[in-house]
Amino acid sequence: PTSRPGGWNIPTNSIIAEFEAGDERKAIALKEGYTNKDGVFVPVQFVNKYNHVHALEGRTDDNWPVLRYADVLLMLAEAINEQTGPGSAYTYINQVRERAGLNGLSGLTKENFRTAIRHERRVELAFENDRWFDLKRAYTSAEMVTLLNAHGTAERASPSVSRGGVPFSGTDYKFDAYEALYPIPDRQIFLNENMKQNPGY
Repeated sequence: PTSRPGGWNIPTNSIIAEFEAGDERKAIALKEGYTNKDGVFVPVQFVNKYNHVHALEGRTDDNWPVLRYADVLLMLAEAINEQTGPGSAYTYINQVRERAGLNGLSGLTKENFRTAIRHERRVELAFENDRWFDLKRAYTSAEMVTLLNAHGTAERASPSVSRGGVPFSGTDYKFDAYEALYPIPDRQIFLNENMKQNPGY
């Protein structure tokens, strides 16, 4: 998988490192490698969540999560913390952690609890298309530029991230603040002369 274009569902180093020791979700979300057609085990981690063999290529019987109970618990914990501090929010975040085989949290400041929520959302909802929206909600555009470009720099140094076997160059994976918003479709601007395109597009 590392010698062909694209990531081929290879997780980034940062998401691999995000899982705590003993977190049972890691084995569900990630595989440590695969056995190739020659029966040789290839130690390249890849995304395992919702990755099942299907009778027809490109077709799946898997149900895609739109909203999960764990997501609701973490949103509730986050809302309580932002309004009044951790207090009763531990009840909700710890339900998610204990289901994953981890100890519950206690004694955190409001800021540390906020960080814990971001961590839990990243590992609990990994590879379910929530991360971008969590980042948008948690950080300003300027903060996202710093965060995502630092992430890109670190991942470019990884041998598991390449395009056609050639590591990404310094010009790849560059995020600009304007990219925090999508462009407004041209047709919508054509239909409404008062609508202005988002900056940068």
